[in-house]
Amino acid sequence: MSFRRHTWNSRVMQLQLGRSITFFSRHQSDGGAVFSAVETATVSKDHVSGVTESRKIETLASARDVSVLCKEGRLKEALGMLRLMIQQGTRVYSDVFRGLLQECARLRALEEGRQVHDAILKCGIQPNRYLENTLLSMYAKCGSLADAKRVFDGIRDRNIISWTAMIEAFVAEGQNLEAYNCFEMMKQAGLKPDKVTFVSLLNAITNPKLLPNGQKVHAEIVEAGLELEPRVGTSLVGMYSKCGDVPKAREIFDRLPGKNVVTWTLLIAGYAQQGQIVVAYELLEKMQREGVQPNKITYASILQGCTSPAALEQGKKVHEYIIQSGYDKNLWVVNALITMYCKCGKLEEARKLFDGLPYQDVVSWTAMVTGYAQQGFHDEAIDLFQKMQQQGIKPDKMTFTSVLTACSSPALLEQGKKFHQQLVRTGYHLDVYLQSALVSMYAKCGSMEDAQQVFDQMSERNVVAWTAMITGCAQHGRCREALEYFEQMKKEGIKPDKVTFTSVLSACTHVGLVEEGRKHFRSMFVDYGISPMGEHYSCFVDLLGRAGRLEEAENVILSMPFKPGASVWGALLSACRVHSDVERGERAAENVLKLDPADAGAYVALSNIYAAAGRYEDAEKVRQVMDNRAVVKEPGQSWIEVNGKVHVFHVEDKSHPQTEEIYTELDRITEQIKKVGYVPDTSFVLHDMDELQKERLLCSHSERLAISYGLISTPPGTPIRIVKNLRVCGDCHNATKLISKVVGREIVARDAHRFHHFVDGVCSCGDYW
Repeated sequence: MSFRRHTWNSRVMQLQLGRSITFFSRHQSDGGAVFSAVETATVSKDHVSGVTESRKIETLASARDVSVLCKEGRLKEALGMLRLMIQQGTRVYSDVFRGLLQECARLRALEEGRQVHDAILKCGIQPNRYLENTLLSMYAKCGSLADAKRVFDGIRDRNIISWTAMIEAFVAEGQNLEAYNCFEMMKQAGLKPDKVTFVSLLNAITNPKLLPNGQKVHAEIVEAGLELEPRVGTSLVGMYSKCGDVPKAREIFDRLPGKNVVTWTLLIAGYAQQGQIVVAYELLEKMQREGVQPNKITYASILQGCTSPAALEQGKKVHEYIIQSGYDKNLWVVNALITMYCKCGKLEEARKLFDGLPYQDVVSWTAMVTGYAQQGFHDEAIDLFQKMQQQGIKPDKMTFTSVLTACSSPALLEQGKKFHQQLVRTGYHLDVYLQSALVSMYAKCGSMEDAQQVFDQMSERNVVAWTAMITGCAQHGRCREALEYFEQMKKEGIKPDKVTFTSVLSACTHVGLVEEGRKHFRSMFVDYGISPMGEHYSCFVDLLGRAGRLEEAENVILSMPFKPGASVWGALLSACRVHSDVERGERAAENVLKLDPADAGAYVALSNIYAAAGRYEDAEKVRQVMDNRAVVKEPGQSWIEVNGKVHVFHVEDKSHPQTEEIYTELDRITEQIKKVGYVPDTSFVLHDMDELQKERLLCSHSERLAISYGLISTPPGTPIRIVKNLRVCGDCHNATKLISKVVGREIVARDAHRFHHFVDGVCSCGDYW
């Protein structure tokens, strides 16, 4: 029967029977299907008792049409047919609604599912467990926990299907502990879980905190004799892998018969996430030898473990497999490759893949923006972010987070503010992650006032937000304030992580709080079970070394439970340079260069130690060794942003178009600060030259050129913000304090270690850096 004839016949029958009908309409704002359900109807008893055979056939035909359309995936047409049936007063049986709900669940079509639910209520369908369970399952699969709860609460006779669907609803919303609690309540209600329940629950146990719960569920699975059932066994492998117990996952995997691509992929992902990329790659080869072909998820999973240059070799081999399998044309897999190359520091390879894509989606663009930002190519990241929008791709929250990371420099503060304004204009909900990124960006740009404002406006703060604020305060010399935030964070029940403790120890280092730092270093393990890592030892050694406790600092290194890295010995070497400890400095430098023969900083530090001690021949020998080994010292440079353009300066730089004005201003300001007590400290020039040459060299350091340019290029009274790639020297530090006093302007300088806020002749670091 055609739509046209069906509609006409129904309308004729309504007119002949004299039916009086009022319709209820529910209109969707998104232009979706519109349901009209019978609200009131006046039907004679004669009509009820005298339904013709043709009408029965017509009803069956309509129901069958809806079923066929659902099976063919034509949901909108099926909903249109349902609307027509309801408009014409055709009785709709619960099986029709169940079919529609199952199709809505398959397509994750939440709004359409809600429309079907409305139609069920308007048609007065008597509730039955099968229909209620289907409705509950639809809401669970569509991710609407609130709707699922309402349906679940209304089911009087819940069975195992009802409870399992509710567990799935909690899992879909990421409420994993609630899913486990629902499982326990189900058992208390006297129901035994089946394999579907176990699989659904195991999907909820995805982090180490829930591993004890997972182990209890595993014990029940064993008791039920389902451990080696393929779906349950695969889910167990996934649960243990995600919770970090890869050996247990491997044990179950090895005993499991009939392993499929999902089983292999879950174990490979477990090893990759634990950093055991070699083992993950060996499994990838083994699964293919056993006749199981990897899919796109397998390749993406192993690539996610290639997150450092050390894993690049395996990443390239996986790339070869991907080409052979034909997945190199799959956008999802190529995006994973781009991310892998970015994380391994191979931006050229990543960009080549990116440019070779026929179409880049938001994930592709975000991967490249993130790669440039994380590798320090800030201009490239910002430029790509802007091109992305020019091509009509709307950035998501991850893209904004990455570009805000790229703006983490005083020279890019104004650009960062523009992106913040764009975020607000586009209507994105500033969740805790975006706000934390903003706090971190403003802090790294030197504007703690803006960072503080964002932090104060946060309705929710997690460990990332608190750590961003603690780190910002520490870097800006507000170290007591950083420690106060740390205590407040703990009082609010937020557990610090390893990054938080790095920032706390750094705060103690910047102000020489040795005993405070010692207390926090010990608290990491004793109170929070966090084993100190290399960065924590580096901070602690730096704290002791800066305070002049060099022997104690060296003893800490020698007693470390694992082999000290170059950064730990480097912290001691830096302290030896500050305190002119030649003998210990030699030992520290030797250990650094054993671990990293190309560490230019170690050669320079040792050379400076010798020069400061008057041992110029030894200093020259170190420089010769550098030349022989082709080790190049990073040249000192400073930069400043003015009117959206970044200006870079080197020592004695004369390449700037306004060089003459810059040096005129430099000479003028130098004479002014000499009148208020500045005396060049030529001991900071570690070269064998006369005093006049040393003074001239000091006065043309890159930071002073950047400050001079700032003075002639920015309005009087506004702050001057500069960045230096190396540690600011003591003489430039003294000079900048006096410059801030004579010109009456705040000067914010970020060097390789921290921020310095110079105001009225005083620095925020308290001359301790």
